Amino acid sequence: MSESRRFKVLIVSPYSPEISIGGVERYIYNLFQLSHLLDCELHLLLPTPKKEENFVMGNVRIYKRKFMNVDKKDRSKDFFNFSLRLIKKKRIDCVLAENFHIGAPISYSLAINMACFNLRKPLFLHLHSFPLTELQNEIIDKLPWKKVICISKSLLADCYYKGTKLSKLRMIYLGVNTKQFKPDLNKEWLRKKFNISKEDKIILHASRIICGYRNILKEKGIITLLKAFSILKGKYPNLKLLIAIASPPRRLHKPFIKAKTELIDHLHIFDIKERVILKEFSMDEIPLVYAGSDLFVLASQNETLSQVCLEAMACGVPVIATKVGGIPEIIVDGYNGFLISPNDHITLAHRIEELITDGSLKNEFVKNALKTVRANFSAESQIKKLINFLRSYSQK
Repeated sequence: MSESRRFKVLIVSPYSPEISIGGVERYIYNLFQLSHLLDCELHLLLPTPKKEENFVMGNVRIYKRKFMNVDKKDRSKDFFNFSLRLIKKKRIDCVLAENFHIGAPISYSLAINMACFNLRKPLFLHLHSFPLTELQNEIIDKLPWKKVICISKSLLADCYYKGTKLSKLRMIYLGVNTKQFKPDLNKEWLRKKFNISKEDKIILHASRIICGYRNILKEKGIITLLKAFSILKGKYPNLKLLIAIASPPRRLHKPFIKAKTELIDHLHIFDIKERVILKEFSMDEIPLVYAGSDLFVLASQNETLSQVCLEAMACGVPVIATKVGGIPEIIVDGYNGFLISPNDHITLAHRIEELITDGSLKNEFVKNALKTVRANFSAESQIKKLINFLRSYSQK
């Protein structure tokens, strides 16, 4: 690569913030927001439910294509041909495939590997999720990715224990955009939106409720949280629970409605329906949702890292989460939050009670959480690390 020419990265993703909300989508959104700080040219190939189009935003080139809607008929041949032409025409230096082991059919992983092999371009796999099946493990381990980049130490270790060579793996954390998620946001927006008084305490949970077609209410710890809330509701009549549900792609509307109906059924089972708010928010509203909350809870059975915990911490909201996956890489129990075991609604209820009644403890957690985020989990610094890593291997 010429010294004077800008480094060019093609990022291919079956996830897009235009279609759904989640950790990968937030990372893609952060790339848009922070691209002007990067010394490179980003080319993003994304799915679209609407019209196919190309557009430019500063140093970002975006290509929206229907063949990236991987739930439809297999269009990996179109993906291969388009990628091949794009890499040639734009003189791309390297390619980064986002979560292809889970987010796309194997034909897409094979297609992008063939395109990069033909053009002798380095190809990297960016993992955001634990591999769950033998096929997913094989995609990670057997295909000739230059490197497999994991978003947490826990995810890297999981891949290693499942057979991927350590020399093929690298860990680079995701981060939170601290210019967007910060402690001094409007704290009244949320309360005005739902007519919640200043005296009420708001417990927030934010997550998906389906993964693909699969219901994940229990996996995300929502049922555990409902049980804990039902214990506290009598003692604390000013306690509210807000469950911010991640919007799914339109193709998953039926399983989403089914899972949401089951969630509402559980509110009736635990007799807490009048005290719980279920709501989908836009990506731009989410920082204000954190800002208006008093406490954030994520009682998941597993998490690769937890973008939502980082976002809550960056907004000055104390966090209670489970000691699973990559969460202990973010939260140190008793220092910048509480860690509990999964499926333990009794301990969760006790920890919630501690934080809503002990203001000094809450303030200490908030202060230390902000230090943690700013030191280790800034999106700007983490994205720069990622780009510099890609550049270093692309120049070899």
